Amino acid sequence: GEVDLPIHTDNQPALPTAHGGYIWFLAADNVTVKGMTEDAALFSSEDSNHDNMGGMGGRQSLIWVAGDNAAFENLTIMPNYNTYFAPDNCNKSVEVFGKNFTMTNCTMKKQDGKTTSGAALFFNGDKGTVAVTGSVFEESMICFSDMAHADDVIVENNTFDALNSYTSQFISTVTWSNPATKEMADVTLKENTFR
Repeated sequence: GEVDLPIHTDNQPALPTAHGGYIWFLAADNVTVKGMTEDAALFSSEDSNHDNMGGMGGRQSLIWVAGDNAAFENLTIMPNYNTYFAPDNCNKSVEVFGKNFTMTNCTMKKQDGKTTSGAALFFNGDKGTVAVTGSVFEESMICFSDMAHADDVIVENNTFDALNSYTSQFISTVTWSNPATKEMADVTLKENTFR
């Protein structure tokens, strides 16, 4: 069913630059997060109200995936509610730092009444193998950041739907490194629908 994730604001010295906490820091390798019911969803109803821009801060994203070989299957993911980012009130839903990530049959969408978009599935750095298949991105996007190296990235059979024209991009690349990364990993797109 639906899981309302709490914000963890206690001292967490084992986590990188916590900047006031995380919602879910998924650090273990080889973890599969799988929805077992039709209404399976991950979100946080707490207002994180934090910028996290002084470094890689935790509360700007609902889930940080730091472990390798993570898989998300059959669930809905909604961004955390963050009034610092008004008027949209969200940033990233899932931020992936680990290698070899898969997402299958998931939906990324907004939190009704709290965010106007579903935010980003955001990839950072060397990624190994990435597969995003059979998923729905409502007012959401995929973003590859400073991802110069990857073995294989496939985005296949997904639906990208800008229902309210809030999302200006469906799939993008960005660099935050200094100097800027000029090379980006190749991404294979197959049989996706863009609305």
